[in-house]
Amino acid sequence: MRICFFLIFSLLCSVAFTQSEFYTKKYTPQQLQEDFQTYKEVFEELHPSLHWYSSEEELDQMMEEVERQLKQPLTKFQFFNLLAPITAKINCGHTGTTAGATTPNRIPLEFRYTQDQLYLYYDYKTKEKSGKVVESINGHSVEEMRSKISNLQGTDGFIETPKSLFFNNSLIFSYRYHLVYPETDNYQILFEDGTQIDRKSISEDSLKLLRSAIFPPQELIVSEIQPTKKTAILTINTFGKGILEAANIKYKKYIKTFFKKIKKADVEHLIIDLRQNSGGEDNYASYVYRFLTDQSFRYYKSMETNAIPFDKSVTSKVYLPTEVRNAFLRKLFIKKKGDRFFVRATPRTKGLRKQRPKRNRFQGELYFLISGKSYSASAELTAFTQAHRPNTIFIGQETGGAIQGNTSAVSAYLNLPNTRIGSYIPLVRYTMNIPNPKRGRGVEPDYSIEPTIGGVLAGKDEELEFALELIQRE
Repeated sequence: MRICFFLIFSLLCSVAFTQSEFYTKKYTPQQLQEDFQTYKEVFEELHPSLHWYSSEEELDQMMEEVERQLKQPLTKFQFFNLLAPITAKINCGHTGTTAGATTPNRIPLEFRYTQDQLYLYYDYKTKEKSGKVVESINGHSVEEMRSKISNLQGTDGFIETPKSLFFNNSLIFSYRYHLVYPETDNYQILFEDGTQIDRKSISEDSLKLLRSAIFPPQELIVSEIQPTKKTAILTINTFGKGILEAANIKYKKYIKTFFKKIKKADVEHLIIDLRQNSGGEDNYASYVYRFLTDQSFRYYKSMETNAIPFDKSVTSKVYLPTEVRNAFLRKLFIKKKGDRFFVRATPRTKGLRKQRPKRNRFQGELYFLISGKSYSASAELTAFTQAHRPNTIFIGQETGGAIQGNTSAVSAYLNLPNTRIGSYIPLVRYTMNIPNPKRGRGVEPDYSIEPTIGGVLAGKDEELEFALELIQRE
């Protein structure tokens, strides 16, 4: 059921304007007010979880404050920095507002944020690893950057772990840095020990080329059996159907074969690593759980949406995926409660149907490696497992996705008529079939393990090492 349109959306939002226009071209109060009114109307009409975590009063107060600032001309840069925090306040990681075209400037450095500190990891100029603690960049403290930049993109509920992840990818960091701070060709990095370095920016293409040499593509699925330790490790880095198919990976066959192998090998301990898995097909996630239980189960309690947006006064303002435009979803949403529609169980929406355990299911000791990147379908799997499979051990950091569910599936895309600032709005709320979930929080680990900078520099996998040591102790 869940479909990703973020690539399409990025193309839609790549409108033609120069970076100097982004920071200097001003829009009239009338243009800004028209855009803001469109923004409000579309979100209120389409988003099914507008007040799941933030009250109507909170959002209204933010909107009123923005409206008061639209009585004078503003640049797109200024207007974006008023809109994006409102979108972020919805506290939905699948919802966002984007500025469209990005700055050509990229910082030729790699950083790592861990244990509440920012470290310089790799310098593309000197081709050396560092490990020095960063104090500031161009005079902006690490805490200031973290606060301002993370304020532009919401996370599920009240989860903090994803809010520093942008530091750990120089391409993403450079892009987000210039949404908050005007572009510059020079970067001054001040370290905690008082020393500093200065670096000139490079192009996005140049940085991509340099990064590819240092960070080769990850394997999408990796498995290993350690017969002498009666232990197996299954790493699933994506549930993305299109991504897996493009790599010629037959996902369900791979999973089925893996569990058959560990059954034959008499494996007693299984580690499932989802630390890099940001989600994808929900049926792929629930398929794994069918090999982890001896009970039939229903994955979702409900899927629901606002009244399906076929009203042309709304749909004329947004881009809608084919599934919505050709009325496909109309066939799925049959139960109505007030202004809400509920999805019926079909082969397309397996999560609402009772699913049976698989034959070669694993019934030994189960461990999950999790992080703030464990999101969407990945977070759903960990949440459901924690609720329904007793004694499962979780190691790492709190997942990026909320236990109670998320709002995702197909999305509508809004480009504001004047500034062309864009927003993506998921249309379906998924509520997990989990009793008494902790509101707005992800799965919290039984053992909180965060990488040390020493371990990162040495290429160690400290969470996995901890899991293997824990198994040896038992």
